[in-house]
Amino acid sequence: MTENRRIVLNIVATYGRSLFALACGVFGGRWALMSLGEVNYGLHGLVAGLTVFISFFNDVLGASLGRFYALAVGRARVMGDDGVEECRRWFSLAVLIHAILPVCLFVVGWPVGEWAIRHYLTIPPDRVAACLWVFRFSCVGCFIGMVSVPFGAMYGAKQYIAELTVYGFICTSLNIIMLGYMVSHPGDWLVKYAFWLTLLGIVPTIIIAFRSVKLFPECRFRLAYCMDGRKFRQLLAFSFWQGFGAFTTMLRTNGIAVIINRNFGPAVNASLAVARNLGGKADELASAMLGAFTPAVTSAYGAGDLPRAFMLADRMCKFGVLASLVFMVPVAVELPYLMRLWLVNPPEHATTFCLMVMLQRVINKLTKGHALLIQATGRIGLYEFVVALLGMLMLGATIVLIASGVGPFSICYSLVAFAILYAGIRPFFVRRFLEWPICPWIKGTLFPQVGSTALAVIAGICTHRVMSEGFPRLMVSAVVCESVLCLFSWFWVLGAEERMIVKEKARRALSSLRLLKGKK
Repeated sequence: MTENRRIVLNIVATYGRSLFALACGVFGGRWALMSLGEVNYGLHGLVAGLTVFISFFNDVLGASLGRFYALAVGRARVMGDDGVEECRRWFSLAVLIHAILPVCLFVVGWPVGEWAIRHYLTIPPDRVAACLWVFRFSCVGCFIGMVSVPFGAMYGAKQYIAELTVYGFICTSLNIIMLGYMVSHPGDWLVKYAFWLTLLGIVPTIIIAFRSVKLFPECRFRLAYCMDGRKFRQLLAFSFWQGFGAFTTMLRTNGIAVIINRNFGPAVNASLAVARNLGGKADELASAMLGAFTPAVTSAYGAGDLPRAFMLADRMCKFGVLASLVFMVPVAVELPYLMRLWLVNPPEHATTFCLMVMLQRVINKLTKGHALLIQATGRIGLYEFVVALLGMLMLGATIVLIASGVGPFSICYSLVAFAILYAGIRPFFVRRFLEWPICPWIKGTLFPQVGSTALAVIAGICTHRVMSEGFPRLMVSAVVCESVLCLFSWFWVLGAEERMIVKEKARRALSSLRLLKGKK
């Protein structure tokens, strides 16, 4: 299968799975809130989030390995067997690191997390024991996830993303069944649901590890390769700076949750959890696009094909934002009604939090392709330092705003301000490292996407002038928003070559459907 076809297959598979997960998430979020209750729902999000202090190394090293794997895969196209052997060296080194690091992290992180639950966080006394078990189950899931990182990263580098969507589809289906059972059988589900989520995370991870050994010749452990000091230093340097950025992101994300808990209590934590849940589901649609492009961009850079790397990165920006907006624009226009339709009695600040979280994620996608190019170069030290500095300034500004009496909405202001600064610095770093000009991206991507989004929102709001609130207006507003967004995106955002690609893939899909019907 050619790389272009694999990219398309990955996009279709992951986008379909994301749509399914989004549909299930609409009901699942409501059922989780109903079955757990507002306080337990907020506590679950708060306590499970503490494992980020342990598992953020998992994401850092996984992303680092994925980058080096993808570079080796790209070089293998030029170097042949030597490139495969280089990838095997990275794999062996990764297995050693992930056999030792999790133990060290958990020796420190586990007792710190339990101390925070017992003595620091605002948790009702009768819920402390349950929260401890939620934390413990989350830690076990993180431990197994860290050990299996070298195998999962190879799946991404080899662009076997479509297979991963099968596991995601199965897990999503099982989770929605479990939530339906919880709603129909009231009880204290906090600990049981935490165990269930841990189980859903562990099983696919183990399957992927065994499948990687079977599918990929690069997944062959060689003890001698573990002593490659040069590669270890490369991986350590790259991981250090990614870890530095991830650590500050972790502090910002969980620091916000802790600040809310300390100042406003678990009920407002529930509002933030609802917003992150909805924003995360919408973000999965964009991730379907970005996940398919990510290894392709890095592999193109590894093979020395910079024009192709630039082209794929630019398309990541365009299609990633469009994939998010297809869901977010009609939702944002009718969000107050949708929140009541979805949750019946939504938490007090959930609507505003949802709007700000969705806006933050869309802004981030505007320069996601630039971020990937920066990572592909490996020169991420200064970039991660600047991003970390901005994140800490945002967290400090949030504390100041809350102390000044602004209230929970200070979180919203800080999130959007940071997203704008974060996305804005990426093009300047790419220009510095790779001499990719900024003006064509502004004219061809930024302005058209902002303009088409604004027109779609205005068109949706206009329906409020002629229709009263209700399900009919929801349907009309969604159709109007989607029509305007798709129309202007087609002629304004997408270039001529990109429109030709979409037409060709649509034509092939229709031909395949006709062929299947003919066989029947």
